[in-house]
Amino acid sequence: MMLSPEVDVRAITLVRGNTDIENVKRNAVTSLEVIYKQYMYFNLSIPSSLELPVLAIGEGHPLNPDFSKGSDGFMGSDGLGDIFTLDLYKPSENWEAKLDYKSHWQENEKDDKLFFKSTPRQGPEEILYQLKHAPPLTITLLAVGPLTNLATAYLLDPVTFLRAKRIVIMGGSIPSPGNTSPHGEFNFANDPEAAHLVLGTSKGYNPKIHTYDHRLQLLKKGKRVPMELFIFPKFQADQEIDGITITKQDYFERIVPLKTPIGVISTSMLELSFIRDPQRHLERNNHQELVSDDTIAGVILLDIMNGVFERHWQSDYLNLLVETRNREYLGACLYDYNNSSNTKNSSTGHDNIKEQEEDNTINQKYSNVRMILGGTKGLPHYSNIIMSRLFSSHYTD
Repeated sequence: MMLSPEVDVRAITLVRGNTDIENVKRNAVTSLEVIYKQYMYFNLSIPSSLELPVLAIGEGHPLNPDFSKGSDGFMGSDGLGDIFTLDLYKPSENWEAKLDYKSHWQENEKDDKLFFKSTPRQGPEEILYQLKHAPPLTITLLAVGPLTNLATAYLLDPVTFLRAKRIVIMGGSIPSPGNTSPHGEFNFANDPEAAHLVLGTSKGYNPKIHTYDHRLQLLKKGKRVPMELFIFPKFQADQEIDGITITKQDYFERIVPLKTPIGVISTSMLELSFIRDPQRHLERNNHQELVSDDTIAGVILLDIMNGVFERHWQSDYLNLLVETRNREYLGACLYDYNNSSNTKNSSTGHDNIKEQEEDNTINQKYSNVRMILGGTKGLPHYSNIIMSRLFSSHYTD
């Protein structure tokens, strides 16, 4: 997102995910320092302090600690492929101080080597602050970890939270099995109650009725506005969708030789997947291809913003619930097609979407999330974007 000119990233909130919150903080500062170095490498103009995104420390525990999964170590103990654990990459010596608003940011209005601003607000409060100080329905929330920050923000101030234009979520396991248990996908299983709450913000959403103008009118009247919500779930490992992977050939021929700051750190991060543990990480084509779900979610957001989502992705509207109590099924997704009596249940989902747009009677009690069910075969769309924006030896805007 930070290298996509069509996106204005206003804030990044941190949450405990594939490692603890302390590691997440170090990983975030390091990643944003790499973005700064990438700009310098290509002699690009660094944004002013007013244009830099805010980096806010979020929740280190789920809403209900008794009902959640812990880290599974999939991305190593440090959450970045063990690049710090194995001393493959060095974080800056004073990275912790750069997150301290009082000691660092009040004394230095702008740190010329950073690509973010710190904040005195915690993650959920920062979400609400950004939504409150931006015009309604102009901010999209992208969630690629557990949904604790979003759910906490909603609980604190649901009216302000629903000023968001849409939410794009990487999480859930429809229709495939889970990846942290037989039934639960990692992000949902790590805070199932948060996932349940956030999905509930879409109750009653109807794309035909809840146009921009109609939602804006509801907000002005202080009424509840159903959220437009997209979910990109864990795909089945054997699902043949072209162009949504990073291949071994990509890694060894296009990433490893790169001398850009992003190329250098990515070579170390992806070593876990392509060299040390390919049996676990490379799910496609006989352990030759990596499915990077969080970056796919980012591309989906870009496609929505650029008006080409329908061209590249298959989707359907679902009433989706998340199991929050049964330990064996924590984070599992239970779903039903909304308007099932009218739905043709086509393989692309387009018939269901069209009929929903013509039906003004979506049940207000049910969530109505747009589930991405697949991509368009034969179009290496994702790979083209990732390789050109992240792994290129020359700058591409």
